[in-house]
Amino acid sequence: MKRFLLLLFLFSGMFLSAKPIEEIDLKSYVAKYSKNGDDTEAFKKAFADMQKRNLRFLRIPPGFYNVSDTINISGWEIRGDGYPVISMKNPNKDIFTSKGVWKIRISGISFQGGKSQIAIGNNNTDRGHFQIENCLFQNASDFAVKIFKKTNSTHVIIDKCTFYNNMQALHAVSDLTKIANCWLTTSPKMVDKAVIVNYGCLTAEHILGVPLPPAGKRAVTKPRWIDNYGSVTCRDFRFGGEGAGFTPVYNYAMFDSTYPIIPNKVILDNCQVYCAGQEVIRFYEIPNRVKINDCVGMVDTKMFTFEPTINWTPVQKRPNLTNVIKIVVENSGATFKTKAPSYLKPVIRYDLIEYIPGKGQPVKKGNKK
Repeated sequence: MKRFLLLLFLFSGMFLSAKPIEEIDLKSYVAKYSKNGDDTEAFKKAFADMQKRNLRFLRIPPGFYNVSDTINISGWEIRGDGYPVISMKNPNKDIFTSKGVWKIRISGISFQGGKSQIAIGNNNTDRGHFQIENCLFQNASDFAVKIFKKTNSTHVIIDKCTFYNNMQALHAVSDLTKIANCWLTTSPKMVDKAVIVNYGCLTAEHILGVPLPPAGKRAVTKPRWIDNYGSVTCRDFRFGGEGAGFTPVYNYAMFDSTYPIIPNKVILDNCQVYCAGQEVIRFYEIPNRVKINDCVGMVDTKMFTFEPTINWTPVQKRPNLTNVIKIVVENSGATFKTKAPSYLKPVIRYDLIEYIPGKGQPVKKGNKK
């Protein structure tokens, strides 16, 4: 018993004497290094000290911070206290960037202007965790949040953020990216671009999207919510109808039949879909899986269109096509019929289909990519 009490006393002393994790407060750096209303040097010195002293946390107090150059970030957490604003007036420069960050959390900050406001990544094979929470992204001239290519086995979480009037919102490449509980508007200057571009595995949940379509005919400006080159799942996503809305997904991901099969897919589940006069999904390639389930709002639209540029040879050559491709629509309906090539008849489960021979749905002049 005495030995147990002695050990308990020693361990208690160790914990009581342990120092709290040290953080850097930007306030002192601003007082020392900011000049003529430019806080760039204050940020750079703070992050340099974090690296030098191997510290993990940067605290940014309330206020308005102007920067004129891209800031290379480090540490594990960058935390805004009182929603500080970081403004970049140069539309050709990013605000925060790093090509070698592995674990980081960025929260409570309002970003304004610049090219990409957070542009980060790592050339990894088996680790990485990014969290971006409670941030405002406004008026970026490129992607507000850009994850660099080759950032593969990294878990990216974007939660409770607001995206307002950015040219594009998110460039996703990781094996697991989740954007949730966010509010998105688009830029009326966005021509032939998507709000989100996905090259990895993306889940988008509880998203309220408010479109601001570009001026001119949508057949020419071609705005859309998501360009998919990988796998995307949308749940409870409001693809808004302001200005008649626009197409939720352009799919560029081709089905995979190699072993092991890593299926490319597009899933829309319990979404509000408003894209009058257009389609819910426009196919430039056919993925392994398509499922539209319990979606509403598809008035004066069709479910799918198939670009005439699709190479149908791989589809025709598959002896067991149903093993690699499935297209299912359940508890959802559009106003107009979809015209689909007869090659796909074995794999489509949807009533409002007219099968035609040849290369599928012709598009009007100006629609061709």
